[in-house]
Amino acid sequence: MIRTVTDSICSMEALARWIDPQHGMLRPAEFIPVLEKTKQIIKLDKYMVQSICQEYESRINQGKTVLPVSFNLSRYDLLVEDMVDFVDEQAKKYRVPKDMLYVEITESVLMDDRDVIYETIENFHQLGYAVWMDDFGSQYSSLNLLKDYDFDEIKLDMDFFSTFSDKSRKIVKSVVSMAKRLHTHTLAEGIETEEEYRFLKSIGCEKVQGYVLARPDSYDRILEAMQKRKLPVEMRKDKGLYEKAGQADFLTLGPFCVLETDGESVRYLYINPEYLSILKMLGVTEEEVAHRALHSMEGIKWERMRDLLFSVNEEGDSNEQEHNYGHIYLRMRAQLLGKTGWRRVYSCRIQMLNREIGEWDASEHSISVILNSFYRVALFWNLEKDYNHTLINRTSVPLGSVGKPSAWMAGRYRKYVHPEDWDRYAVWIDRKRLSERLQQSGYLQDLFRTKNADGSYSWNIHFLFALAEKNHLIYATAKTRMYNREITEAIIESMHLATDGSEKNALARDIWESVLSFFPVKLFWKDSERRFLGASRAFLDYFGIQRRDLIGKTDEDMGWHVNDHGFREAEENCIHRGRLVINMPGHCIVNGIEHAIMTTKVPLYRQGEIQGLIGYFTDFQEEAERQQLLPRLLYSDIDSGALNLIGIMDRLSRYYETYARNKQNFTMIDIEIISLENTLQSYGVEIERKLVRAISDRIRRILGIHGVLGRVERKRFLALMQVQSRAEAEEAGRKIQQGVYAIQEIDGYPVTVQMKVQCLLFSDEGMKELINNLGRGLETLLETRFAE
Repeated sequence: MIRTVTDSICSMEALARWIDPQHGMLRPAEFIPVLEKTKQIIKLDKYMVQSICQEYESRINQGKTVLPVSFNLSRYDLLVEDMVDFVDEQAKKYRVPKDMLYVEITESVLMDDRDVIYETIENFHQLGYAVWMDDFGSQYSSLNLLKDYDFDEIKLDMDFFSTFSDKSRKIVKSVVSMAKRLHTHTLAEGIETEEEYRFLKSIGCEKVQGYVLARPDSYDRILEAMQKRKLPVEMRKDKGLYEKAGQADFLTLGPFCVLETDGESVRYLYINPEYLSILKMLGVTEEEVAHRALHSMEGIKWERMRDLLFSVNEEGDSNEQEHNYGHIYLRMRAQLLGKTGWRRVYSCRIQMLNREIGEWDASEHSISVILNSFYRVALFWNLEKDYNHTLINRTSVPLGSVGKPSAWMAGRYRKYVHPEDWDRYAVWIDRKRLSERLQQSGYLQDLFRTKNADGSYSWNIHFLFALAEKNHLIYATAKTRMYNREITEAIIESMHLATDGSEKNALARDIWESVLSFFPVKLFWKDSERRFLGASRAFLDYFGIQRRDLIGKTDEDMGWHVNDHGFREAEENCIHRGRLVINMPGHCIVNGIEHAIMTTKVPLYRQGEIQGLIGYFTDFQEEAERQQLLPRLLYSDIDSGALNLIGIMDRLSRYYETYARNKQNFTMIDIEIISLENTLQSYGVEIERKLVRAISDRIRRILGIHGVLGRVERKRFLALMQVQSRAEAEEAGRKIQQGVYAIQEIDGYPVTVQMKVQCLLFSDEGMKELINNLGRGLETLLETRFAE
């Protein structure tokens, strides 16, 4: 099956073929009816499910490519057998993630006992499996079935394409459009020609299956055929994002496209002819679009697009801006279809504005186009009527609470301006002297710390422009595009430290030198290649080095990080993408001893461009000693929030003493997360960490006040709780297994948590030996980490 929006192979369907030693290949139509009549079809369907799961495990073990696989269930499976439990058992047995299996139910099956079928579909959904309707349109009651059942995807029957007429095209268009409104995915089967494929792609049918791609064959031979056609294989981590992209309405009128971006570049997934013609006017070649070239989002044009795209943060929300590119005036609207991390997909529509604007007169339109070229926020104020109108908002900060100009000047600005700038801002925006000051110069400007969408603050220039009409103003803000020296002077002025220009320069230099020499902050700054440019005395003393030992070198050159990759990736994102690194945990080596640290890094701008980064770090042990928190840190696992091996061993020894003294029984629940490696390979380290935290949080909620949880290895947890019987211990284990298995998504990525759970009572034989083994593991850990 091919996803049309990316032209990539996204899944397969498991088909039964009977190869008889005497009769050769038997078509399904020759043996399926016989198996159904004799009710032996259940055995075949179970064999198919088991084979799919075995194939998945085998390919994973061999390091081969795996794709989601769909399979069909018959009416007998659903009416006689509990296929939900069987499918789930096989998936667990062979460690198949639930999002790698699709259940297909043919339209004809749905005509039988509707209550049983409905319950079966709901049970599959509750466990996290997707259910498709196969052969949609082959029966007379298809629309009723869509109304009565909840399907994740419908497969359009191949009879729709047996006669590819204008009438059949209109019907297929209507079905695809209806499915999108129902938030149901679409797949067309039986596609045999490129013409049919291009048509389905143009109307937004999400997937295609048929001889136009490949005939039924083995797993490896199909992948080889796709490779020869240079069709890529969709990665598991991309599936959710592209499914959301496919939900866009491709049949919209006017210029339309679907694109994806990571904040640095943009890739067109679909462009209709009208949108393509506008791109050509803007200088984008058809060849670039045809090859889905990644366009760097550098320069003013792409910067405006990036500002528009990232001003929309909630899926389903949209925003619009107006732009001028020479003599071309455009209004662009972007809707966020989906996001995972920094990757996002949008649908975009463009309206040409070289005509009557309608709700705006020509002068207002001209003003907004000009402002859009320079400013991130622009408001029109009529002071006489106390009226405010947002002309531009190219930020992610909602401006709904700005209100009337009088309310803003009276103090509402405090929602957006940093508290330390309030006094200065109040003088700058003072209504009593505003008219007089504007008459003198025509405009006012100053630098204030202004709130960002994430709640942080950054320095922005604020402008007030007087228009020809009395009491009509434009209020605008822009990012700072100035030298660091000028920003430093503005900061000094905001602190009321100096008023004379020469004194400012001298004082700024003195303050900076004092910070570097005497402040107990381990401060450092680097260039765009991550090479150290300088550091504070506290930083140098911490590592016991001189400045000459550091300048021009990277962390890898210094060799003091336990895990260089994590720090390097974070710094590259900071420098190249402007991402803040806030309180990132890690480890470094100082004089042969490993230290736990927490680092913060921010981009270093010069003339509006990132030239490097500046940051600082704190030592966990130093900070803990200051706050007398060392015991808690010593016993805690940072990633999971549970106890670490030291902490759980401390609790275990206490529980065992209570058992030995009072014979009060306890259970130790050993939990091994066997699917964690799969998550790491599919989605990376960050999602793995978040999954570990989600598992820990879920188990701790289940334990409540009755037990404690520790993480003793990367994939292993231990839970301790007081119990009265073995049955009570095993019930606790079942609740943990069910609760953790119910975790189905992390940051938009589908996950399946598979685990082994073993419950042991303190009174069991071998319990003491297990505790001794854990103790030996603790001794090894202590020898490694705390020998000195």
